[in-house]
Amino acid sequence: MELIVKDIKFLIDEKGFIKVENHSKSTFNVHFKNPITDYSFYAQHNFGPNTWCIVDPKQAEADFLYIEIVYSEEINIVKYYIKENVFEDISTPLIKASNFDLVPNTTTFIIAAYKAQNFIIEAINSINALSTRYQKVEILIGVDNCFHTTKKLIESKLSENIKIYFFEENVGPYSIFNTLAEKANGSSIIFFGADDVAMPNLLEVFNKYIIDYDMVRFGCYAFQDGVDHTNPENLHLHPVVVGGCKGIKKDKFLKLNGYLKWRASADDEFGRRAISKNTSHIDLEKEPTFLYRQHPASLSNNKRTNLRSILRAVYRGILTDKINSKNFPNPEKLHTENCVKIY
Repeated sequence: MELIVKDIKFLIDEKGFIKVENHSKSTFNVHFKNPITDYSFYAQHNFGPNTWCIVDPKQAEADFLYIEIVYSEEINIVKYYIKENVFEDISTPLIKASNFDLVPNTTTFIIAAYKAQNFIIEAINSINALSTRYQKVEILIGVDNCFHTTKKLIESKLSENIKIYFFEENVGPYSIFNTLAEKANGSSIIFFGADDVAMPNLLEVFNKYIIDYDMVRFGCYAFQDGVDHTNPENLHLHPVVVGGCKGIKKDKFLKLNGYLKWRASADDEFGRRAISKNTSHIDLEKEPTFLYRQHPASLSNNKRTNLRSILRAVYRGILTDKINSKNFPNPEKLHTENCVKIY
């Protein structure tokens, strides 16, 4: 098995050692990384043309390892699966270097939380588990005037990548999404449910597609609250993408002036409007990346905003008019609400 990336050859010799050969005209730094500790168990700087090195992969003390080829302003990353004896190029333009130092990519997750005290810590933990040396996550949580959710968050031991904003009036999820999108540090944002669970592949899949598309709408497995969602028998593939959970380039979202000031169905309207404005997108209904929790208090099921509610009927009527007229104007401005940062 061998792999060639930019005239750098990666191969396994007769002793089962990894050999890296520089057949390019460039000089770079090479690091062999333990995937858990990020420790470089082998490193060589000024790895110039016609240079080679041999490293025992067992030094990683893991099932796989990373090989970093670090240039002054660029980085290539090769993942080697030890048992399978397979190299994989996982390089992406989202991950950069500055003066030979790694600059990881940051993706911002935005969560609107109301009566989510029973679920939100699991959602946070599932997102934080996606963070790696190369892909970092920022989590912005907007608490929609809910004491119980606030109490749960404040009493929990939260990591420093999490920021909590309290909305003094109950404004609904879409105004919260708009408000926090402006505060995101990531170049891409993912709107995520406070009661949902991220699968381990979510960030990897998203970053694969967001390079070529402006918007990614995720597929999911649905499950009923109260059952063991770690048991595959309790999960079923949702037949369509769930509009409320999507990833989008931040500048594209702000250019469209975000969501309308609706209590429900604003994700449907936004998706149709974005596409009408030639926003490139991909739907991943057959490539699930999160677990969609179904429970009575969710936006789709509670009495005021469920699919049979009067409010939804009003929004459906407005949407039908927009569809028939093929007219999806952007809001005049990004609608935001006042909030206070409490963490």
